[in-house]
Amino acid sequence: MKKIFIIPIFLFLLLGCTAPSFECSKDSDCPQPKCIGITTKCDFGRCVYLDSNGSIAKCGNTSIPNPAAKQCIDKGYQYKIETDPEGGQIGYCYVPLVLPSGDIPGYTYKCEEWSFYRGECPACKDYCELKPHIGCVGYWKISGSLPNCNCHYVCSNAAVCSSDSDCPKSYTCYNSRFCGLTPSGVVCGDQEGDLLCHKKCEINSDCPADMPYCRNIGINQGDTTSITTMCMQEECKVDSDCPQPLCPGCSMVCTEGMCESAGSANRMDKELCEKYGGHWNECGSACTGEPPGTACIEVCIAQCECGGVAGWQCPPGYNCKLSGGIADELGVCKQTLNS
Repeated sequence: MKKIFIIPIFLFLLLGCTAPSFECSKDSDCPQPKCIGITTKCDFGRCVYLDSNGSIAKCGNTSIPNPAAKQCIDKGYQYKIETDPEGGQIGYCYVPLVLPSGDIPGYTYKCEEWSFYRGECPACKDYCELKPHIGCVGYWKISGSLPNCNCHYVCSNAAVCSSDSDCPKSYTCYNSRFCGLTPSGVVCGDQEGDLLCHKKCEINSDCPADMPYCRNIGINQGDTTSITTMCMQEECKVDSDCPQPLCPGCSMVCTEGMCESAGSANRMDKELCEKYGGHWNECGSACTGEPPGTACIEVCIAQCECGGVAGWQCPPGYNCKLSGGIADELGVCKQTLNS
């Protein structure tokens, strides 16, 4: 009788056991997410999402592509989303400043994603100032835009200075740096001047050949800004020396040796949006607010003077709300109070 009971029980236990279900055995088994900055990894048979810091992340593959991040990645550069001291998230594109000549290997410039997208970072100034130059006091004469930078170092007869007292009579020191008081102490921005003595002037004919233009220049000292009229170097000779903005309808022209904005931004529409890499979606039907919490689709992200970093649009009577602190998230249309 014992054998009769033991065998069925053994068979029941054997048949009742099933092998555990595994999603993956290696990282390549996991599908790659569409979320920018997110990767997948096989973790004990389960595919998990990781952010750039290796922490567990969420990715519902519902985010609208971020054109700044996409442009960075499409160019083969490294893209990271980083958290600032206040807990907000900012995307950065790490751009190696190595031109075809390969004369500056290994240097990488960290650009805020939207500055990179607008073509403002890195700039030729960042590249040129890394290059060696002949041993004299002077300045970089820079034109063009990456990757076609023209860097020419010009020796100057002006003297290096830190204040006007270091300069000859009728000269002023171009030492401009903004500093402000924060809870953590005094914080200063980048040096904007060239730390050279510039001749004071009233008209162009007052200026020497190496700094031929008389201009009004704002000089920051601490948190105070003053205007000084001084002789300045030439920025450009022709319009093509000026970096051109991506914004359709906008341009930079060379006026008396200085690059200045010209034109006006075209009204953004679907055709222009898609031509310049934006993502255009009509928002009305997708954001009716029924049921409450319907995701609001991102409208075209304009470039340069054409608009801000991101545009959100909801139907009349609704406002687009963001939870905050999350890069590239979708907004949600919420009904306006008393509407």
